[in-house]
Amino acid sequence: MLEACDRGTIAAAAQLRLPPRYDVIVLPDGHPRTKPRALNAALESARGDLVVVYDAEDRPDPGQLRAAAARFAVAPADLACLQARLTVDHADETWVTRLFALDYAALFHGVKPGLATLGLPIPLGGTSNHFRGLM
Repeated sequence: MLEACDRGTIAAAAQLRLPPRYDVIVLPDGHPRTKPRALNAALESARGDLVVVYDAEDRPDPGQLRAAAARFAVAPADLACLQARLTVDHADETWVTRLFALDYAALFHGVKPGLATLGLPIPLGGTSNHFRGLM
């Protein structure tokens, strides 16, 4: 998903020889220029029984896709989304990265499991979300 105003990136993407399974989508000018807006536009053209959203800088666990597919295979039909736990792999570099690591640990090991236990809605982060039934 590229912004229409980002002509340099659009030109660079046009030079790539991407396999047919990839689509380069240019989002029309508009506001706000946010990831949720881009995802709303991109998900309209998503294909497949299972779709996952990763950030470009993510390094997902190599088994994550298979684990999500296996979980969906045995889950009730109304389970629409799985979210992987996120961890900061450079937590010891600075005090800011330590704070991010603490924030993610509290969120993914405490808050979100607690909400799930209580049967409450669980907010999604912006990445490692596996969706079912987007066709």
